[in-house]
Amino acid sequence: MYIITSFGLVFLVKYFDNWGVLFIFITVSIGFTWGILYCEKLDKVVESYLQTSLVTIPADNL
Repeated sequence: MYIITSFGLVFLVKYFDNWGVLFIFITVSIGFTWGILYCEKLDKVVESYLQTSLVTIPADNL
């Protein structure tokens, strides 16, 4: 991905000027936000599982 972004950035800036940088920035920001939201969703599932489980797990073992 780094190679594609680095070479693509050259052509995007050449043909689209600063809009090319904005395009890369927006796509990376969307991917980052999507990843953060997915990790938060998984964290909520694990927390609800730990709260509803029959066996109490001490916090030291997590």
